[in-house]
Amino acid sequence: MRVSASILTVLPMALLALAGKERHFHKCKCNVWDAEPGWRDDFNLSQYTCHMSYPGRASFDVASQTCVTLAGEWFPGGQWKANCKYWAEQGYWPYKDGYVDDSAKDPLKHNDAVTGDCAVHDY
Repeated sequence: MRVSASILTVLPMALLALAGKERHFHKCKCNVWDAEPGWRDDFNLSQYTCHMSYPGRASFDVASQTCVTLAGEWFPGGQWKANCKYWAEQGYWPYKDGYVDDSAKDPLKHNDAVTGDCAVHDY
């Protein structure tokens, strides 16, 4: 009887600990909505968000078109999405050959639906 009582005492605490895990991300990109074709990855917005919001904490991987955290770093849940929305509304510059191309008169803006898509790590 003591063993089962101990299990009943420990089990709820263990389940509570699992349920309370914060989601951490290590690889993210920005997505925008256009009437045609609908949801799409925005390479320029992802790269701009990565460089402007996470200097020294992440780098942009051109091959996968995602922002990847450096060793020991992570994006807290919801932060990447908020940063994508922020830069989409404030304005962002496209990239050319790995550098910001600010030759246009105005930065790009996206005022429709914007979100972030990330790979999850639970810690």
